Amino acid sequence: MGHITIRQAAYYHPEHVVSNDYYLEHFQSMGKDIKRFLEVMGRDRRYIVNDKDENALTMGLKAAQNALQEANLQGEDMDFGWGKPFDATGGEGVLPPGYVCLLQQKTTGDVTVVITVEKEGGHAMKTDTLLNKYATLVRIR
Repeated sequence: MGHITIRQAAYYHPEHVVSNDYYLEHFQSMGKDIKRFLEVMGRDRRYIVNDKDENALTMGLKAAQNALQEANLQGEDMDFGWGKPFDATGGEGVLPPGYVCLLQQKTTGDVTVVITVEKEGGHAMKTDTLLNKYATLVRIR
């Protein structure tokens, strides 16, 4: 395995913050005492998602954006070490190395597949029969 460098790390917290009193009162109303547990955890406050449109994916995206901004990086500045070529669809050809990400829309269940390839793979993706039959090509940059 090659050498890996972590250049920047960042985080994102939801805007809604509650103190330990929130949990103490909640569990006390059920007859539970969690004071010692919260002391052991060593935190005075918690960040809670209080927005129906915020989830692990959106928070992860915001953290990634924060890391890129703090490192003064753009996407094209990064080398992902693409790896070996792959046969994406079983269609006509083997595409240059890349990555695939599946995203599902929460309310409709629609699935979006994001396939990234190196520049040389653009032609292969445009001419792949199965991709042309079942996918819409959206080119970014």
